[in-house]
Amino acid sequence: MYNYGSTAIDGNNDATNKLVVNDVFCVQTNNGNYCKLKVISYGYDLEVQYVTYSINSSYTRIGSGYNQPEDIAVLANESTAYVTERAGNLLKVDLGNANCTAATVICTGLNAPQQLWVDEVHAQAYTVEFGSTGRLVKIDLASGNKTYLYSGLNNAVGLIVSSDLSYAYVTEQGLSGISQINLTTGTKMVIATGLTNPFFLTWADDNESTLLVPERDPQTEYHW
Repeated sequence: MYNYGSTAIDGNNDATNKLVVNDVFCVQTNNGNYCKLKVISYGYDLEVQYVTYSINSSYTRIGSGYNQPEDIAVLANESTAYVTERAGNLLKVDLGNANCTAATVICTGLNAPQQLWVDEVHAQAYTVEFGSTGRLVKIDLASGNKTYLYSGLNNAVGLIVSSDLSYAYVTEQGLSGISQINLTTGTKMVIATGLTNPFFLTWADDNESTLLVPERDPQTEYHW
């Protein structure tokens, strides 16, 4: 990783010149913005092409106090979210008052729940448990009642459900792959293997024909 410095770039009209045509420089402006600059031509008149970027604050902390949170699903109203905690909880969070102490416990007793998928229309949440005999769980968001749709997942982490609620797709790190679970028959089929610690899932297209998944290798880093 390189750091910005204050040393001037030599532009003398001799062999020391560093303003070479097609060279690209990164510049931090006096106002704290960032600029990508390319030398177009060098001579009596210097011609450059540049783009300036204004970087907003990286994040704003709106809540704290959670016990190993794993995933968050924000509803369409952008004021309510659901959070899974590795401790075994599913929480409902008011994003206007987002500290854990103000959250509503929807259910407890889950075994290290991971990625969360919420069906707003039917007020149901789906998650998978991380363990050698993990489960795919559907949770009623009104009552907190749990329905176990599949048992025996091998270190499940990622989960996404088809929009017609017919299939769930799960990453199983213990199998180094992705499995498809038929939610009508309760049967499972492995559809991809050879992955290194596959993590969370998302659809790559609106047609739900392709999945995107990061591999977590080594276990302390994410590769996308």
